[in-house]
Amino acid sequence: MDHLRLICDFGEMSGLFLGSFSLKAFLGRAVQMVSRHMGAAVCSIYIFDEESKMLVLRATVGLDQSSVDRVRLASGEGIVGAALEGRRPIIQRIASEHPNFKAVPGIDEERYDAFLAVPITRGIAPIGVLVVQREGAIPFDEDEAMTLRAVASQLANSLENARLLMSAEGSASLGKSEGRRLPKNKR
Repeated sequence: MDHLRLICDFGEMSGLFLGSFSLKAFLGRAVQMVSRHMGAAVCSIYIFDEESKMLVLRATVGLDQSSVDRVRLASGEGIVGAALEGRRPIIQRIASEHPNFKAVPGIDEERYDAFLAVPITRGIAPIGVLVVQREGAIPFDEDEAMTLRAVASQLANSLENARLLMSAEGSASLGKSEGRRLPKNKR
């Protein structure tokens, strides 16, 4: 695994995001890229919805696609919610053994044991959680957690820029605009 390559590739993709992709397409490409570079069967992005105060699954590779926009977790709920609430990565060799584990029926994650959840924040403001999972109990390590933290930081910047652009167009919520094309960068 080339962690530096993931950080560089994601940095380039973040720059391209503003001029050409919808938020949904950007998040879809992000989970594909992270999954491939991290050697993870699953990569998911949960976005914190400020109105409902819930984490909403907005993009995934490896889980049932019908779970996108349907799976919602409160801050502190499940491993994903615990990562956001604690503002720290959680590495778990066997996810079901974590005290915050919450089984979500129908998303097809039962066969994935190894779990790494990294909060996506901007300062102290919650933006979401980036999650990777593997089959078997091959755990993620601290280097992988640091890499995912760097990616989450870049992702936070891109999502904050999207939020600002949408707010300028009259839509303050990321959740209400994810299918729209973002405006071209007018430099």
